[in-house]
Amino acid sequence: MVAAHSTSAFVARQPAQPVPAVANENSLKPKSFREWKNERVESASLRLEALQLKMKSLKASRAIAKTEAGLGGDIQIERLQAQLDQAHFSLDLAKDLSVTDYFVGYLTKMEDRKGAISAVAGKLSAEEVAELMNAYANSFFGSSGAAASCEASKSDENLK
Repeated sequence: MVAAHSTSAFVARQPAQPVPAVANENSLKPKSFREWKNERVESASLRLEALQLKMKSLKASRAIAKTEAGLGGDIQIERLQAQLDQAHFSLDLAKDLSVTDYFVGYLTKMEDRKGAISAVAGKLSAEEVAELMNAYANSFFGSSGAAASCEASKSDENLK
């Protein structure tokens, strides 16, 4: 018994270890575009699957109740169907996420925005870089204004 007492006394006298801070998504190393998009698609897909299972279970239990009581429609099923419709829509949106969405919706919200952008810059494919550059140009000139601006620049160069 003395040995157990001395061990607990030893543990109690050890210096307290610092508690690691809980890191939020914005302070972590930035995810690549593919990692970010796959995470969004997986999350939406899991939510949809869970709702589909819930609906199947609810319909099965309601079918038994309806045959026993002869009841009509169910507001709970209608609400769940609306959630299912929204989950399908969310999954479709996640599948259609672009590198521009990644840049605007994820990278620009990082605590160290400049560092995050630098960290992922080398990971982008040529196609992703082109999409980002196009979105950047469109933000200044608009989609049709960019072409007009380029043509005006060429005309200016020819006049010189």
